[in-house]
Amino acid sequence: MSDARQKIIQTALALLDEVGLEGLTMRGLASKLCIQAPSLYWHFKNKQELLNAMMDSMLMLYLQPSEQFAISGPWQVQIHARAKSLRSMLLSHRDGVLVFCRKVSISHNSMRVMNDLTQVLLDAGFKPKDAARCVFSLWHYVIGFVLEEQKTTGAHALVDLNQLKQELRNKVTPEYSGLFMSYEWFFDADIDARFEFGIQLLLSGLALQS
Repeated sequence: MSDARQKIIQTALALLDEVGLEGLTMRGLASKLCIQAPSLYWHFKNKQELLNAMMDSMLMLYLQPSEQFAISGPWQVQIHARAKSLRSMLLSHRDGVLVFCRKVSISHNSMRVMNDLTQVLLDAGFKPKDAARCVFSLWHYVIGFVLEEQKTTGAHALVDLNQLKQELRNKVTPEYSGLFMSYEWFFDADIDARFEFGIQLLLSGLALQS
């Protein structure tokens, strides 16, 4: 990758942190780089191609030597570590998860991620079909969780989690018997615990396929 292209990607990621995905425009990026907007199109045909490159750059950070790849032991432990790292990667930038939701793009780095997860499961005795479906289930869980997490937490949250919890508390009555008994945990502020619960639930289900 050329230095110019790499600089554009890194500047785009920095701008994403400032203005979010909706505020990220080719014109705004060009201004940040102190160049004319048409110059960007020498490197990226359109915004989607830029987003694909940003996604690939985020995946590269995940793939760099780190603790998730050094962990040995049962496949559940290895997959758990990778799921946590994928979540951290998506949270590393404002609207980071939305970059991955815009369009499915098959790149060298995305294939490396899929291959790594799949190989862990194949080595554990999963059938190829089951391994592939397990990887998709895991990825969809992490993406969906972080989508809600970025929407309800942090400086750029679109929804106030405490306000939602208070609204539910004010409205729920014994008529909604199940909800009345458990509403305190529907908008639990312990995000990490909620993520861990879902991952453990998913891993338990995946174990039935091995």
